[in-house]
Amino acid sequence: MRKLTLYITLLFSAIVSSCMPKQSHIEKIDKAVKSVSLLVEDYERFKEPSIQDQRFKHELVDSLLVSFASNNQAITLTDEGISFEGRSIKRLSIGSGKTSILMWSQMHGDEPTATMALFDLLHFLTAEDDEYDSMRKTILSSVTIHIIPMLNPDGAQRFNRRNAQGIDMNRDALHQQTPEGQILKRVRDFLDADFAFNLHDQSRYYRVGDTDKSAAISFLAPAYNEQKSINAQRSKAKKLIAVMNEMVQVLAPGHVGRYDDTFEPRAFGDNIAKWGSSTILIESGGYPDDPEKQHIRKFNFAALLMSLKTISSTSYQSASIADYYNIPENSGQYLQLLLEGITIENSPSAPYTVDLGFRHREIDHNDATDFYLKGYIEDMGDLSTWTAYKKISLKGLTLRAGKVWGTTKNLNDWGFNELLQALKEGYTYFPIPENDAENAISTKLPAIFFDEDEDSPRMGELHPNTNPAFYIVDEQEVVKYAVVNGFVIDVANPDWPDWANGLILK
Repeated sequence: MRKLTLYITLLFSAIVSSCMPKQSHIEKIDKAVKSVSLLVEDYERFKEPSIQDQRFKHELVDSLLVSFASNNQAITLTDEGISFEGRSIKRLSIGSGKTSILMWSQMHGDEPTATMALFDLLHFLTAEDDEYDSMRKTILSSVTIHIIPMLNPDGAQRFNRRNAQGIDMNRDALHQQTPEGQILKRVRDFLDADFAFNLHDQSRYYRVGDTDKSAAISFLAPAYNEQKSINAQRSKAKKLIAVMNEMVQVLAPGHVGRYDDTFEPRAFGDNIAKWGSSTILIESGGYPDDPEKQHIRKFNFAALLMSLKTISSTSYQSASIADYYNIPENSGQYLQLLLEGITIENSPSAPYTVDLGFRHREIDHNDATDFYLKGYIEDMGDLSTWTAYKKISLKGLTLRAGKVWGTTKNLNDWGFNELLQALKEGYTYFPIPENDAENAISTKLPAIFFDEDEDSPRMGELHPNTNPAFYIVDEQEVVKYAVVNGFVIDVANPDWPDWANGLILK
């Protein structure tokens, strides 16, 4: 009887044990998060120094790939073909493990954040003789990593989403009329990749759920059919994302969202999931005071390294799919500037109050090697369900149309302090000589400048998609704020960001 009792006890313990996650794997995940977090403190050691902003071109990427391959025997560089305009598309491979991982970036030419992070990752993987040798050796002996860092070099040349044919490559998975899409399909099939990382950028105006946090990173395990079914490959992707989310939360708490998983039958991510790879979409969005996405670049680096570490140990398999669904979905109700409760008096009826929400567009110049920002009203009215990078309550304050300065002055003769005094008096529009207007694109000064020979600009009606310049006064008509090109200036305590700009109207 004692033996029977012991047998039943042991059998029950074995059944319970088999139904529970292996604690050792859960501990491995926690340990991996801690180890990668410590490594990220040394991130500057591995950051690719030749890329400091987003508008780098194919020539630089190609030279970096050749340099990595020339200086590291462990790297194989394969010419996979050329773009529509004849630019080379290369695949870099590193590692000797049986698990195959394919990563590609800049399928859209104006989405370069992950490209930067991929080169940072390569610096880490090819470094030697430091305290991380054990980690990188484990990774490289367990997996083989294949990287196409710039799939759409023609689009990158123009900093444009589409390729040179004008086709959105991410809607070309079925017809494959783009040479770049054909390359991606052929490489995926040749490798029969176990994991596929589809690396993109999204608008900086996504928020995390209904929080006030911008979505710096958004993850998705793409659906492979309209029913959003979950097979073994998609299950792996969701578990891996749960682990990557845990990592990014350490660096940017609350700034991680989950991308919409509506099935898109033409998209590469959805089809690569259908073709058998565990597919992970990473979208790089927006983060406070990060116009060139250098913070988000680091988040990508950490997330990708975390994925490699847990894939190599298979510890991600013990993660919970429920944690994937606990990541809040993206929402689009995010603004650059939200002015709350401002009074409008210039109406045929009684004064009324509105919220004004601004966003910025990047306007290319210098052959898309640079840009300036142009503000516009995204929405107005009751914006209580919106949030913003900068939010100011203007209850009890009144909007006044910006005034035009009465005399012409050379652009270079305006200094910030002198201009600030003009803003305090309600002036937002300033005439400049014709030559100044012709030869300049934008200015760091917080004002709207215009050609003296042209009609003076006026604020016009407040309306979505307009870009009015105005000032805001209290009950004593004292100017408290000026709003120029979608930026707000507190005239008593000015804080004009280095990357902000006024406009020069032609």
